[in-house]
Amino acid sequence: TALILGTTLTYVTDVEGNPKMLFPGVGLAFLAVLLVAAAHKLKDTDRLLIRLQTGEKYASLGSDSEPETELTHVPNLPPPAQVSHKKAIIICLTAGVLMSCWSPLLVKAQDNGGLSPYAALLWFQTGVILSTVLVLFPLTKAPLTNDPSLPLSAYCDSDATAHLLGLAAGVLWQIGTTSNIL
Repeated sequence: TALILGTTLTYVTDVEGNPKMLFPGVGLAFLAVLLVAAAHKLKDTDRLLIRLQTGEKYASLGSDSEPETELTHVPNLPPPAQVSHKKAIIICLTAGVLMSCWSPLLVKAQDNGGLSPYAALLWFQTGVILSTVLVLFPLTKAPLTNDPSLPLSAYCDSDATAHLLGLAAGVLWQIGTTSNIL
């Protein structure tokens, strides 16, 4: 919703661009957010199923017909994290404000002979990649929720469906962002 608010505010303050391209792009970005939410729900559901089926300590990586020797150790999976409502609101508001700022800043970067839309996309994606690397590793070591810290290998061990949903969300986000900028 912060992306929708930021884009709408930018359009209201600088009425340039094609609304027939802008608002469908925002809609695609919103769809990407929904896919990310679905991936998180899938992760939490998988975590709960593993806990219920295996008593928290072991999970089968194959079919039900495989022998018990094929079981793989899963270190004490905690239930989905419970975060205080106050902390959740602070996190959401901070993220919302930060997300709402990118679009007006982008408009400023393109004003008066500044960056072309393609250069803006290049720098935007560079910023996404760099900020992901800079933020991802500290957040795996000190999560915002009450979840325990995770090794990077936990990402590689995730279900293929979760990875595909994340990839689909990224593709839709890029299509939406490109439609928004162009």
